[in-house]
Amino acid sequence: MQQKKWLFISAVPAMILCLVATAVMATELNSADIGTRLANFLRVAPEGDASTTQFAYKAWSSYPGRYLVAHYENVDLDKLQDSMLPINIDVVEERNGKLAHVANGKHPFAIDFSSLPQIGLDTARYELKKGLVAFGLNMSGSSSQAMGGLSSTGRFLMIVDGATVRDVAGPFPTESEYGEPAPECSDCLQRTVTRGVITMSDRSTNGYRDIIFKQTEKTWIDGRTEEKSAPVTVRTELYCWDGARYQKANK
Repeated sequence: MQQKKWLFISAVPAMILCLVATAVMATELNSADIGTRLANFLRVAPEGDASTTQFAYKAWSSYPGRYLVAHYENVDLDKLQDSMLPINIDVVEERNGKLAHVANGKHPFAIDFSSLPQIGLDTARYELKKGLVAFGLNMSGSSSQAMGGLSSTGRFLMIVDGATVRDVAGPFPTESEYGEPAPECSDCLQRTVTRGVITMSDRSTNGYRDIIFKQTEKTWIDGRTEEKSAPVTVRTELYCWDGARYQKANK
């Protein structure tokens, strides 16, 4: 009797694990399904090399039922006019199980790298004013042409303005890493890492909350010092609404 009781109890965790695994699988399948549905709805049919096509989507937590989509397709670097990459941005809403267009726009992005950038979406709650929440469009790129390599991410803040999606702030350099010859040692590599954080101020200008952008920077020499012991430089910038867009405030 003791043995049967033990067998029953030991089976319960296995059953729970099975249920958890099933739930996780269902979530993954649903996530994959909405991505396919969004691509089909927007008639995005990526073809060819993955490096020439990007498609990113994310549920917009500030507006339940809405999805953010950013993409570019089959881009030829040699044919871009003035090195400007047009990013398509769409806001789509699910209504009674069907997808409907809310807004869209094209965001030109200047290419500074030898390869096309990666797209990312940021749904942190950037509440510019009551009833208006922005989202982040991240553009990440890298280049091996610099001595120690170069990688960076810039974030634009975007809003829905009627049926149009447009940027109102940025790009904010939220991540950056690069290497260069050390001033005191030509054979040494000096590395610099920068991180940036965007927060909304309690103060407002022209009816819109101010933006605070805080950057931390570390610089060290490979082989001589370590990143964790490198001194930290902190910079804080304030951006205010000018009636159409955020501009850096004068000190």
